Amino acid sequence: MSIKTGLLSLILLFAFSFAAVAQEGLNIESVSIFKNKTAFFVKNGTVNTKKGSWLILGDTIPAALNGTFWLNSPDNDFKLVKAYKKKIKTKEQAVVNDFASMLALNDGKKVTLYFRDTLYTGTILFMQVKPKKEPDVRNLKAPLFALKTKEEKTIVFTQASINSLVRLEFSDDPEFIYDYTLSKELPALQIDFKSNKATQSLDMMYLSNGLAWKPDYKIELIEENKAKLSLRSTVLNEAEDIKTKKLNLVAGVPNFKYATGLSELINFLNILPVRRSNSFQNFAVTENTFNNRAVYSNSPTVNSTTTTTASPTFSEATAMEDLYFYTLTDVVLKKGERAFFDIFTIDVPVEHIYEAVLSDNNISYALEYSFIKKENPVIHTIKLTNNSTFTWTAGSALVLKNDKNQNAPISQDKLGYTSQKDDISVKLTEAPDVSVRFLEKEITRTPNKKSLKKGNYTYYNDLVEVEAEMTIHNYKNKAIRLDLKRAIIGELNQSDFEWQLAPRVQFGYTLNKKTDVCWEMKLEAGEKKVIKYTYSFYTTEHR
Repeated sequence: MSIKTGLLSLILLFAFSFAAVAQEGLNIESVSIFKNKTAFFVKNGTVNTKKGSWLILGDTIPAALNGTFWLNSPDNDFKLVKAYKKKIKTKEQAVVNDFASMLALNDGKKVTLYFRDTLYTGTILFMQVKPKKEPDVRNLKAPLFALKTKEEKTIVFTQASINSLVRLEFSDDPEFIYDYTLSKELPALQIDFKSNKATQSLDMMYLSNGLAWKPDYKIELIEENKAKLSLRSTVLNEAEDIKTKKLNLVAGVPNFKYATGLSELINFLNILPVRRSNSFQNFAVTENTFNNRAVYSNSPTVNSTTTTTASPTFSEATAMEDLYFYTLTDVVLKKGERAFFDIFTIDVPVEHIYEAVLSDNNISYALEYSFIKKENPVIHTIKLTNNSTFTWTAGSALVLKNDKNQNAPISQDKLGYTSQKDDISVKLTEAPDVSVRFLEKEITRTPNKKSLKKGNYTYYNDLVEVEAEMTIHNYKNKAIRLDLKRAIIGELNQSDFEWQLAPRVQFGYTLNKKTDVCWEMKLEAGEKKVIKYTYSFYTTEHR
């Protein structure tokens, strides 16, 4: 049998059974993931105790945040919880990784040693002084190795000679895995009960970092006045393995003021909280399976297994105080995994609105008016009315047009938080086939209409009257709704088309009002409309 050293580099390490399962005996009743990248775990079950205590070791201790870690005994048998560092010994296994160790491990077996220009066959004599006490780690190193030949000759090799071997060949199957004991110091969390019952009921809950969810919407424009709105969530799990009947995706603004670090019970144990990488920091949109054996390894490993789970389903959406919960059932998600979860798909009414926002007017004394008509971009938006039984949380929205059984991409924008019965607008694109041009001209000026003396000088304000003209042309082959908006400084006089006025609150002394103005109109296919209006204002002071 030929053994190549290149195949002997893998280290296999196995931990004791008491550290094999994270919080063995406890099941996850629910996990609530907030959009600030924290999650609240609720667990319960029956744990096996030893001398009235239950022990959690190593990284199976939950990385609970300050003020959120709570334990409870339903049988009112809870006594005490304490954290400390515990020295333990674990049974480990390793694979030999050189020829010398291979020879030492197979003491007494027949072997052929192949060097570059010769070979030797005989029985291995491992020349090592036997210790009085068996050490934790077996010593497979020796300065000399001996081989007993069939001629009853003993050939002794140095370590350097063994290192020049080309290969080994054994008559029988050799040993290449050996056992040893490893001493460690692990973080420990010990829960003591009043009685010495072999099993105890226990409830546990805590807030932890490491879980995030990101909502994404798909808006399919299926008819002129109707769209299909779908919500899907991406969940990232860097916290712990999850297998739960209830996964809550929480929308709203949670307030966990003091949960900024690990619980003071465990913060001295060198438990590493989940650190947020750059991708994790940007994962969520802000608001305005299991019982695997723990493996301790000296080198990183790659897990190529595929998680097989029951199909998660959306259960319900409920409001709790000022937070909103989307609940999924039968969710299994391992630590390090990400997954899509479909929440809902609903039909919603849609109104298409075209908007143009004209620039504010200028009241500086040196203002010059131009007869050149200014082009203004017209933005196509859609207004969605939330007539569903769900509250919509904020998230990115991909807009598609479903035409002739083909989905064409239109835009991507943000869909804001929308309560039931409310509406929200989503920007689509700039509309080049709707033209809005406007110009203004000064029609009268009364110089020095107002005066104000300051020190040795008198300052004056002219009164200027302006006429503005807007030319709108709908080149589309369908009727549209168009909203024109402008903030105007001054006194509004008249408009030949109905306008909606929203005066702003002015603080301090000012000569001119400021009013937000909107013209809402319907334009037929190919229709052209001209709107004229006038306003007056006082210029800035001059001498």
